[in-house]
Amino acid sequence: MKRIAYLRCTSIINDSRALKEITSLKKENEVIIFGWNRDDFVKTLPEQVVENTYYFKMKSRHGTGMKGLPHLIFFQIWLFFMLLSKKKHYEYIYACDFDTVIPARFIKKIFKKKLIYDLFDYYIDSHFTPKALEKFIEKREIKAINSADAVIICSENRKKQISKATPKKLLVIHNTPDIDSSDINKDESILENESGVVSSSNGRFKIAFAGTLVVGRMLMEILSIVAESNDLELHIGGFGSLSDQIKDFANNYENINFYGQMTYGQVLELEQTCDLLFAVYTPLYANHKYSAPNKLYEAMALGKPIIVCKNTGIDEFVDEFGIGISIEYEKEALKDAIYSIKNSESFRIECEKKGKELYKNRFRWEIMEEQLLSLFR
Repeated sequence: MKRIAYLRCTSIINDSRALKEITSLKKENEVIIFGWNRDDFVKTLPEQVVENTYYFKMKSRHGTGMKGLPHLIFFQIWLFFMLLSKKKHYEYIYACDFDTVIPARFIKKIFKKKLIYDLFDYYIDSHFTPKALEKFIEKREIKAINSADAVIICSENRKKQISKATPKKLLVIHNTPDIDSSDINKDESILENESGVVSSSNGRFKIAFAGTLVVGRMLMEILSIVAESNDLELHIGGFGSLSDQIKDFANNYENINFYGQMTYGQVLELEQTCDLLFAVYTPLYANHKYSAPNKLYEAMALGKPIIVCKNTGIDEFVDEFGIGISIEYEKEALKDAIYSIKNSESFRIECEKKGKELYKNRFRWEIMEEQLLSLFR
């Protein structure tokens, strides 16, 4: 049995990829977890992270750019000393993203630990970084990739994104949900018990979005579209810089529902009750060109059609397999796509059939889990 230190700069409780990886790793290994409780969201821990979990407790909002740098440095110092103090409890360090890999590399060198580097996102493409620092940060991340004993990315097209690096071993673990096939077609939602969310039964066409609430995702556009439409209903959850504006819409329009932060189980239940998912990210951001959003895989697993944006890495996949619609990053295009799907029951049935088949045969979490466990075996 291997002993692994898992590092993530989030609270983990609503970090779907981290929770899945931790759950899978614990099936054959001992796992000690280090995270960051940024906003006191952690009240009741999921069973995956009840034991052997340590949190850095300092409030710091996501998406604050360089303003959050001092907090990040304090987190990394804390992480270094925690890894140092617990050095006898692990042989492997599983570092998620550049935020955690710097202290991990120091510990690796000093104590000859094995390092697995999981790139949820390539740092300079996914963070607002001053131009003067971009090359410096990228060089450090490339060094981290090259020095790791294994590197994990979330889709094949991310190989282009890290093409400047030469990893010793590269593994692709897709962001697919861990849904037991017998649970996919639940007719009964547990949302009312777990989060107070009650799906409406008023005949409206229901759209779901749960994730980071920031600019560049057409959130304000879809709020406007739904606010102007009596036959649509939006269910939106998450956190980020747009939270307050979204809350205002929900307070003023009865067909817009905002739930704030949700656990991943609640997200899946919410999406199950809705008719359509969307992941329309602007192609102007470099990281979006290599996107592999959870929502794509959730749409497949749950049999829901999805709307995505052209030139964002997933549009060709959606078009090729016929599981949704890809659009230009424009409000009218989004509105047309919503009504096109709403008005075609046959298209929705086809999306459900094709999506579930893709999930079962190529992307279900059991397939990803086996690759992850084989790495440590």
